[in-house]
Amino acid sequence: MARPEFTRSAVLRGGSIVAAGTISSSALAAALTTILGIELGDKGFGIYSFVIATAGLLAAIARFGLGPIVIREIARSRKNKTHLESRTPILNALAITTFASVILIALTISPIGILALRAASDLDTTMVGALALLFASQALYTVNVESLRGLHRLGSASFLGLPIQRFVALILVLWVVYATAKDLNVALALWLTGIAAASSVMVSGFSLWIRSRKLPGTYPTFADGLYMAKSGVPILLTNVLGITSNRMPIWVLAALGALEETGTYALAAAFVALIRLAHKTMIGTLAPFVATSYFAEDRKNLQHRIRTVAAATSLLALGASVALIIAGVTAVPRLFGSDFENVVPVASILLIGTLAMTLAGPSGMVLTVTGNERWMTRATTFSLVAGAISIVPAAIIAGAIGAAFVMALTTVLRVSLQVRYTVRQTNIFTAADFHSLIQMLRGSKP
Repeated sequence: MARPEFTRSAVLRGGSIVAAGTISSSALAAALTTILGIELGDKGFGIYSFVIATAGLLAAIARFGLGPIVIREIARSRKNKTHLESRTPILNALAITTFASVILIALTISPIGILALRAASDLDTTMVGALALLFASQALYTVNVESLRGLHRLGSASFLGLPIQRFVALILVLWVVYATAKDLNVALALWLTGIAAASSVMVSGFSLWIRSRKLPGTYPTFADGLYMAKSGVPILLTNVLGITSNRMPIWVLAALGALEETGTYALAAAFVALIRLAHKTMIGTLAPFVATSYFAEDRKNLQHRIRTVAAATSLLALGASVALIIAGVTAVPRLFGSDFENVVPVASILLIGTLAMTLAGPSGMVLTVTGNERWMTRATTFSLVAGAISIVPAAIIAGAIGAAFVMALTTVLRVSLQVRYTVRQTNIFTAADFHSLIQMLRGSKP
């Protein structure tokens, strides 16, 4: 397997592919969110968002942090020429994820699991079953697409995971609402989302099989599985802490009984996620290139390229943020009515953290793919603790707006620590460099 070169043309080509997938996925998410918000109302959408948030956390636990590990081991194998230049790490990751998913499903649908979920947000048994299907499917297709990304199959990795889930979910929801003329309730919406996620597992799994079936390798062994599981623990902790931090406002607002505020925050967060298109594109494109260049000790221009791409994504995010706020002032009241009147103020506050994230560059990704994931965990832990201390009083005092302030400030804290740790551990500064971007646009050499 030849080592892909970290060149401008390769990044632009890969970035275009990843951007197309990310934009498509986000457009589908916006359409699905709009329909669900209208059909379910603020309270119903709040319950739906609570389940989706919980599924994200359980999926992160089930995949055991192994997505980035697969990318890293494939990159490392190109240097070491070991047996890991094969499908072995992919098979190990899928075996571990499947085993963990089965255990978590059993716990979720057990009497204790059902009681706990009912206590948290008054979920019925039907919703719990949909939750189990959803998180297991998300865990498996995430490992599938990260494996494809590690093999530098950026097209398949960009279109066959979450975009497939959102596309199928949108089609199913539209069919129920308009073709059958049935009332869409929360339980039905969750099951449609779960079925869509399962379809994504099948499509991405088939693509991965096609791409990897000719690679050499052995079947999973206990020793190889133990090695990968141990490697994934820091990333698992980081993912769980990060998802807990991101979903914390939804859980806290729901626990306080403010389901209307929960729906408002969830809708605002869904729209702000559109602004992260550029950041997601940057991470999805650079991850395999950064890992390959780092382990090949080809680091001369690595920092310059990372910072230039970070500057470009920051400008795109800033322009998109301004457009979202301007459009939201008019569009949100017309689409969703007065129940969601605070969506734009909440989104505006959350954008502070999002812009800080893009300006900081892909610092978290660099830490992860270079083997310094423990420092990523440390930064996430500090921000989570700060958020946990302040989120409850902020939510009690100001509802969704107070929660948004806490999330914006803790995001700034987290990315600041990540940038500092990245410089310390890898000697790579990832923050946006607008001067280098201008030079590149002028055609000048760094």
